[in-house]
Amino acid sequence: MFCPKIKRTFLISHLLLLALALPSLAETEQPDNVSIEQPKSNDVSVEQLEEMSLEDLLNIRISDVTGVSKSKESYKHVPMSVYTVEKEELSRWGVRYLPEVLQRVPGFSFYNIDYYGQYGAMARGLYSIWRFGYSIELMKLPDYGHTIFAPNFYKSVEIARGPSGLAWGSSAEAGLINVNLRDDIEGTEVIMDFGNVGRVATDVMFGHKFENPEDNFFAGLHFERQGFDVQQPAFDNSKEKWKVNGINPSYMFLSRMKYKDFKIVTLLEHDDHVAPHSWYGTDSNALQNALEKELGNIDFHDQMDILSVRPEYHIPLGILKENNDFINDIDLFLYLDYFKKQWWTNGIAVDSQRKIASGFNLTSSMFSERLNFNLGGDIWGQDRNSDPAFTSTWAKTNHGIDWYDKNLDATSTNFFNYFGQASYNIMDNLRILGGARIDFQKGGKPQELMLGASRLGLIYDPISTLTLKYIFNTTNRRPQFNEVFEGDSTYETLMAHDVIAIYKPNNDFQADVTLFHQNLSNAITRSSKTGQNFNTFFNAGGIQTIGGEWSLKYKPINQLLLYCNGSYNDARALEGHSTVDGEDVIISMPANAFRQPLFVPATTAFIGGELALFDLFSVNLAARGILSIPYFGVDNSEQKSNAVFLDLSLKTKKLWDHVTFSVVGLNLLNSQTRLPAFGEHSSNVNGTLAPEGFRTYARVTFDF
Repeated sequence: MFCPKIKRTFLISHLLLLALALPSLAETEQPDNVSIEQPKSNDVSVEQLEEMSLEDLLNIRISDVTGVSKSKESYKHVPMSVYTVEKEELSRWGVRYLPEVLQRVPGFSFYNIDYYGQYGAMARGLYSIWRFGYSIELMKLPDYGHTIFAPNFYKSVEIARGPSGLAWGSSAEAGLINVNLRDDIEGTEVIMDFGNVGRVATDVMFGHKFENPEDNFFAGLHFERQGFDVQQPAFDNSKEKWKVNGINPSYMFLSRMKYKDFKIVTLLEHDDHVAPHSWYGTDSNALQNALEKELGNIDFHDQMDILSVRPEYHIPLGILKENNDFINDIDLFLYLDYFKKQWWTNGIAVDSQRKIASGFNLTSSMFSERLNFNLGGDIWGQDRNSDPAFTSTWAKTNHGIDWYDKNLDATSTNFFNYFGQASYNIMDNLRILGGARIDFQKGGKPQELMLGASRLGLIYDPISTLTLKYIFNTTNRRPQFNEVFEGDSTYETLMAHDVIAIYKPNNDFQADVTLFHQNLSNAITRSSKTGQNFNTFFNAGGIQTIGGEWSLKYKPINQLLLYCNGSYNDARALEGHSTVDGEDVIISMPANAFRQPLFVPATTAFIGGELALFDLFSVNLAARGILSIPYFGVDNSEQKSNAVFLDLSLKTKKLWDHVTFSVVGLNLLNSQTRLPAFGEHSSNVNGTLAPEGFRTYARVTFDF
């Protein structure tokens, strides 16, 4: 399905990668005069990992955070509310998809009704693909909603809640997800899954460490297939079928090479999702009949081909440190981001995008590390979108179905942006920080100069085991390409005040608590006005939320790890005014009589434990709850729903020095209580869907 240009670019990038790697792959012996930097306390070498017992793998580890400011920062001092999911946790939880990761971290919620598009994941009650930033090793992916997730590839997943636009812009208005690839593989590792509902998944990974421990090569190939459930939605058109939680055969190739001052990350992906239902209006029967006549296929689905490449070069600036006593450290990185996607609907190309940007990141510490700052941004970028009106024409002309209210012209937007952040230690244990960002774009809609984000903060370490933080973040978001406006379009603003406490007395205990006040104003929201198309948007109203988030990890004995996290949201929808057909009208996000936003749970909770037995295998048991979800029933009565799930996994130690077995069961405690449908599929506002049923799979891991 890949077009020739994608194939050609992919081939060139990997020939370059191979040419750079070959000289170093031959250097397997360690020169006598090379000193090896000792691993940090939280780092684990390949040799140490092979000698680890199951008890050792229960240790509480905390990685540095890279994604928030695009440079390494201490977890305790990073200026955001962040939860880092380690590799051990991904394996412990048995997660298959990104939404399953997000439903197990504080501040996020997701309740298992539809993986497709991943609109179900909400951060502090905000649900939209356009409000979250997603990157792999800082390689930004503009459309994470369709991108498949390969948890076995990842060393850690950094998940930040709240406005994250200082370094990332409006695409990370409500949160940020940054993934770091594994660096612990020396040789080859193969992982195979076989489960119910047609699940088959295979990962083939290769890793190699060069003479410098910081330099390594990783490459992974992921294949996946998962069957889907067919349900009857409880809304007006009872004849429609809803297909949920399925993925047709899909694959991903992902690689990273870090050698000396050069790094390159490459993603090549083809994914094929079963569409939940017919998107093009309520008359889905007419569309399905047309598809059957035209294509001989009523299994409505779409595919996406992605190529993304990020080369990065570190410019050595050591001479500046040698000639200046006040400079402690300085690093400059230049990068190029290239992203191309092609979106297909039942084999017909309907949308494409190409985005390219070149930029820099500069970090430095000065005056005995009292002053720290980082600067960065895209010096130049271009974003080209094909004509989305083709989709409307295809659906309307061929099938008589309206999707968009109006045709949209193809766009070519040039842009640049810059951000800066600085922190200063007033005292050894007290620092202040501040930052700002500016974005500019020319071409496209809207065309405007926009102050993109700002940040202020105070970080205090009263004792070595306790950190207290106050952080204020704000980010603006422009309308996206398919947010077709009837009223006056501008940008929405999200502001958040976070008060954070982190307590870690030793390697066996860690507790984090965040209290926040968040306000979304001038929200970009869909219209509930009678007769308006689903993709009609207005700027009006917003959501004000006061809440808390928490996480706790405790290892009372060597063989047992206990953990829990969760969040509470007291959210209120706010009304706003917009001009529609020359009239001033009041518009707000969907809410009940108490102004509680629909589909936003008041409480989420995740609690579990892992027990290692006889150094032979470990057992993990965890419960998830999503409570007090408001929605309207089919009779327009106000309703609330709850969901509780139970997960169980078992993993053996490494047998015969090369093989590990595990069994995972998800959603064991599932009463099949129907839950509200929301997000992209809010045409089902007045209806419900059953959550995903029991899922189980067996896994075998080989390394050699």
